[in-house]
Amino acid sequence: MQPQYYFTSPDPDYLPKGAVDPLGFQVIWQHQGKKLIPYLSTVSILARDFQVLCIARYLYGHDKEAGWPKYFLRFEQLMAYARCIKFPRVGFNGVDRVRNRVNELNRFPISNNPNDEILSNQRSYGVWGKYIRPFLDIGFDKDEMFYKIYGDKLNPLLQLPEFKNIIQKLKTGERFTIDRELIQIIFPLFDFEKNEKEFLVNKIMRFEAADAYQNRLFDFISTTKQQGEFKLYDFLAQFSNYLSKEETTLKEMILWHEQTEKVLSPISTIFRYLQTKPLWTKDEIQKDEYITNCKLDTGFRFPSGEKNYDLLNHFRDLMKGNNWNIIEALHERNCEVTTWRGGASWITINKDLLEVRHSDGAKIKKEFNPQVHQENEYFIPTFISIYQQLMQA
Repeated sequence: MQPQYYFTSPDPDYLPKGAVDPLGFQVIWQHQGKKLIPYLSTVSILARDFQVLCIARYLYGHDKEAGWPKYFLRFEQLMAYARCIKFPRVGFNGVDRVRNRVNELNRFPISNNPNDEILSNQRSYGVWGKYIRPFLDIGFDKDEMFYKIYGDKLNPLLQLPEFKNIIQKLKTGERFTIDRELIQIIFPLFDFEKNEKEFLVNKIMRFEAADAYQNRLFDFISTTKQQGEFKLYDFLAQFSNYLSKEETTLKEMILWHEQTEKVLSPISTIFRYLQTKPLWTKDEIQKDEYITNCKLDTGFRFPSGEKNYDLLNHFRDLMKGNNWNIIEALHERNCEVTTWRGGASWITINKDLLEVRHSDGAKIKKEFNPQVHQENEYFIPTFISIYQQLMQA
């Protein structure tokens, strides 16, 4: 069975960094998005980073698990310098600091000393922070093929004294430096060999389960060329049309993706628009054409009984009515979210006057069309991007 995700409390690995989600909508679209793409996130976007984790996991083994995170940070530093030298125009987390050192130094520091890290907080903002959750959920190293594939890839290098010495230094945990010329010995690690690529495709893009709907997404993008700007509603319509009439459950899921976004996107856009002025009167809001034009009623209703879907139904119903009722609901929702986070509300209402206290994220989307434009992408561009990277590797 496909894993079930419960978002009664937001998953800390996917929470927005800082107060950038004033309505708490991220949890809702993630909840829906995980039904189709259960393991990826908006930040786990590079196939190469999954490869780095797999190689590190194989080399470290499973002894002394408490030391694994710090070992990985040292290994990530090593691979980062090699990546920068081998692929000088390719970006990755920490590339700016790494590139400066590569340009200035001939020997590169490897340690858990904060001064040697490649990011201000490497564990949080590097590969570990962004990839370890999907790596564990997918279970790369629980598959017997993992050890065969990475054994075949790494054992020949481990016969080389220089390479073996580097790995031993990494395991001691002591600070060391590596020469620019010597680091080239690990360049072969970046090759995506055929069996490794097939393994990564089968772990990231596909998985064995009766209700693995992601596999049908893989089939679709394998036969359809994805070009230009990603447009959620067009993509979902094409995907649904690709499916057979018998695939009713997946077709319904796709519809729910669309209908979720056709509530969240207009409501978020209205909130961001409100933030562009410090004060609004009720009369101004009632007569505001922009707010009126953002509203969308598709006539769709989710089944009642689940908190997220009840909220979506509530906002959809409000979009049928007057503008002020929507603003009151936005105020209530923002108060609820900020109270849960231990902060103050971004907007307040006193009788017929709305005051904006926090304008971070304020925006007027002049050409916004609620039938066309989306705010969230439900992990689909991440999935497409990793697919393209692996196919081109």
